Amino acid sequence: YPTLVPVLLFSIGQTFVISSTWVLGITGTFLGDYFGILIDDRVEGFPFNVIENPTYVGSTLCFAAGALWYEKPSGLLITAYVYIVYSFALRDEG
Repeated sequence: YPTLVPVLLFSIGQTFVISSTWVLGITGTFLGDYFGILIDDRVEGFPFNVIENPTYVGSTLCFAAGALWYEKPSGLLITAYVYIVYSFALRDEG
């Protein structure tokens, strides 16, 4: 079962990332903050009704899954660093 945990983490992470991109669209996901194209109403459906920041959490889970899959402790350190950077980004995004 050593591959079960990374596969589950990656599957959950990708579900959060892909579904949040689907709900927000390419513009809302990648261009909104930079060009002032903001969505009028707060998105409250899946995955935003499960977790507040599905893109950040999902990508962090995928990084952790890759580190576990390849059994690289340095990958877990990088995952922790990414988590910290995302935490700072969330504070700035308000």
